Amino acid sequence: MFKMAKPSGKQTQFDYTFDLAELALKPGDEVSYYFQVFDNDGVNGSKSAKTNLMLFEMPTLEEIDKKEDANNEDIQKKLEESLKKSKQIQEDMKKMREEVLQKKELDWQDRKELEKLLDQQKQLEEDINEAKDKFDENLKNQQEFEQQPNEELQEKQEKMQEMFEELMSEEMKEIMKQIEDLLQELNKDEALEMMEDMEMNDEELEMELDRMIEMLKQLELEKDMADQIKDLEELAKEQEELAKETEEESKSPEELEKEQEKINEKFDKIQE
Repeated sequence: MFKMAKPSGKQTQFDYTFDLAELALKPGDEVSYYFQVFDNDGVNGSKSAKTNLMLFEMPTLEEIDKKEDANNEDIQKKLEESLKKSKQIQEDMKKMREEVLQKKELDWQDRKELEKLLDQQKQLEEDINEAKDKFDENLKNQQEFEQQPNEELQEKQEKMQEMFEELMSEEMKEIMKQIEDLLQELNKDEALEMMEDMEMNDEELEMELDRMIEMLKQLELEKDMADQIKDLEELAKEQEELAKETEEESKSPEELEKEQEKINEKFDKIQE
């Protein structure tokens, strides 16, 4: 019950937050809820009004797994696109440096080309951050729905998370900021130096991206294997329980047959 403050006019507004975590919901659980208000009419008696019934549904384990698979696919795609962009930026940067070396000073066209390279670098950073957000979402779902992987796999996931944090280093961001400042001055020597530093950082970024793509593939494979082993262990327990019920004749043959069919369906799905 929430007691509202006395309104100053005919209308009032209030906020109320309820933490669903207090309900310890499990995957697939549903919660029905509504809001109801009462007035304080002491003469005619308290009257109430309430909203329609609303429903909150926790995602099922199957939906969580599908979301994780979709995220993994997006992460790999983003990293592969980032790798291609990084290589292209390096090629463009090298070509531009060679052109600038032949000039006495930078001109307006050089500045436009540098701005274009910086925009590409910023887009590269955005792509990497999007991939990182999806990876973090997968880890959050694993923790929230108690699907914690084994210790070895968890260590690899944490390492992957660290690599995401380090991909776009503060050094790279500082170089990009310095180049932006230099664009206003068109200082040839300083611009060349910054471009060379940026190219070297992109070479390191390329190696890290390549490494992360392979590591992501390995992580996905190991996670899938761990999940299948867990599912098989659960299936074995169900089969043992069914065998016990069959022996004790605690259920009808029809009920036992239906349960066996469900177990067989789950096993067929794992085999796929």
